Amino acid sequence: MDPRNPLVNDDDGDGKPGVTVFVKLFGLIKGEIYIARREVFENELALYSDGSLRGSVIDNSEQLVIGASLRILNTPNNPSQWDDPGLNPVILIPIPDDIDTCEELMANRDSLFPREPAF
Repeated sequence: MDPRNPLVNDDDGDGKPGVTVFVKLFGLIKGEIYIARREVFENELALYSDGSLRGSVIDNSEQLVIGASLRILNTPNNPSQWDDPGLNPVILIPIPDDIDTCEELMANRDSLFPREPAF
């Protein structure tokens, strides 16, 4: 959480540690939070007869605040991920061998992939 730690990088190249997140509080106060994230997740999947893999993501990622433009924003913040499997779907669909360009894939999108879940 120390921005001077040599393991902290300027991942978005803006001269500030970590990745800069722009925030606006109460529609009035603008600021920046500098964060580092470690993405840690696993997929629970089942193989279906059509060759697809379907399941959900279990996300145990962590987020560290390593600085901010305003003192009030420089506070730990590691939001929990939604743990409802219905809100964290993974659907992997095999693509037919005769589709070999992005244009063909996009032209067949609706017939290959299920609709996105409605929230």
